[in-house]
Amino acid sequence: MTYAPSFFEVIPLEAEEALKSGSDHIHVIADGAGMAVATTMMSLEHVVLLLVAVIWITVPESNPAVDDELARREYRKFLSTHGKSSVGGISIMSMDSSSIMKTTDETTVLDKDK
Repeated sequence: MTYAPSFFEVIPLEAEEALKSGSDHIHVIADGAGMAVATTMMSLEHVVLLLVAVIWITVPESNPAVDDELARREYRKFLSTHGKSSVGGISIMSMDSSSIMKTTDETTVLDKDK
């Protein structure tokens, strides 16, 4: 209403209605302006949704430095519980428990049966 007053009409209220609503007038869409108001509101909604999508895509979920520090802590925790002799087992920690890595002489094969 403030930005496009020509799209709205002000209707004064009677004393009883004004007491109930807390205002002495109401704003309604002017005759012939409904399509312009609806188009403006839908355009603004789409701009806001586009802005949210852009922010969602461009802002990372976490800082890469945080990811590195968490991986470093996980590695230190693994070493403290299993010892340095089992360092080769770290690559299995990040895999799904239903898949086991088997190394053949030339290729690495995923065996989902075990």
